[in-house]
Amino acid sequence: MQVSNVQVGNFIYPLVAEQPLLIAVGDTLKVNYSFKYSLTKNTSIRIWASLYVYNALGQLNRLGGAQTKKTIDLTATTVPMLYNGEIDIVVGNISAGKFGLLLELPDYPFDADHEVHIDNCLEITAIPNIWSMLGDLIPLIIMMLAMNLITTLTTPEGREKVKETVKEVVPIVISGVKAIV
Repeated sequence: MQVSNVQVGNFIYPLVAEQPLLIAVGDTLKVNYSFKYSLTKNTSIRIWASLYVYNALGQLNRLGGAQTKKTIDLTATTVPMLYNGEIDIVVGNISAGKFGLLLELPDYPFDADHEVHIDNCLEITAIPNIWSMLGDLIPLIIMMLAMNLITTLTTPEGREKVKETVKEVVPIVISGVKAIV
């Protein structure tokens, strides 16, 4: 079995081990594959496509959030025949990192390579969130908030304002706690 290329959006890329292609959560990978087979009768077989990582013990772990299973039909032939196909993998909610691509034929009733893995050929980028967008600005923002709080607490007007706020907020918090209990 061979993976010829992968399509993401309108672009086609080759997949090479240890040279990861950047993709994002939510992308659909259209994997083009081929294998040779010969069969005495028409057969339906399953094909599975998954992203995977190796765990600390070196075992291959398929990611359920980026896995597709489907069935393909093969026609009977006594002469080895090349089957070309494609399978889509939707990259679900998985963490950022480098992953391999695994294609396998678990039913494997014929003489051919029944699986292919390409290690670390895909890199999933993280879903952007507010903390990643702020990035290096977070320490500066925290320092500015701390300076504002210190300035407020060191002036007589600021201390008075804090006392008034506490008088307003404490009864609301107490009533909320009573409602919960």
